Amino acid sequence: MKTIQHFFYCTFMAISIFCISCDAEDGMDGIDGAIGPTGEDGDANVIASEWIPEQFEFVDIDFVSFNITDPVFTQEITDNAAILIYGLLEGIDIIVPIPVQFTNRHYTYGIIPEQTSLRILGETSDGTEFTFEDFEAFRYVIIPPSSSGRASVSIASLKKDLQIKGIDINNYYEVAAYYDLN
Repeated sequence: MKTIQHFFYCTFMAISIFCISCDAEDGMDGIDGAIGPTGEDGDANVIASEWIPEQFEFVDIDFVSFNITDPVFTQEITDNAAILIYGLLEGIDIIVPIPVQFTNRHYTYGIIPEQTSLRILGETSDGTEFTFEDFEAFRYVIIPPSSSGRASVSIASLKKDLQIKGIDINNYYEVAAYYDLN
């Protein structure tokens, strides 16, 4: 019997303490802190090259390439940033994303961090020889992780993030407008 009385006494005390201590008006709110300084523009770290003239050899061949050397092409950038390449088609002012396929030839690129360079490649898909003169110039756009709010950023994650904002990474003009590229 004493155990039951002790149990009821402890329960009564716990409920009493709970009811007394749960008053929303116990303390005063603190003073609001000062407004912090304005942060940097979110796209401030985006790196974009000027238009780089195409440098393929003008001979009939089934494979061509040329390198663009820039200290920005480090292992860290290669591992963590999204790198977009665009090509300006010869004589018609249309910009297409690289990689791209035209009938029997395609263009792609690769990063060579040991040489701090970007390699643009053209190749025929069927081995026929061709004079690779589709492009007038190329431009790269590098979106480092700090510009996307992530530790690293891939083309797939960038594409998804920008699609939510209504931007297609395959459309150079939309990307240029979003990142305020000249």
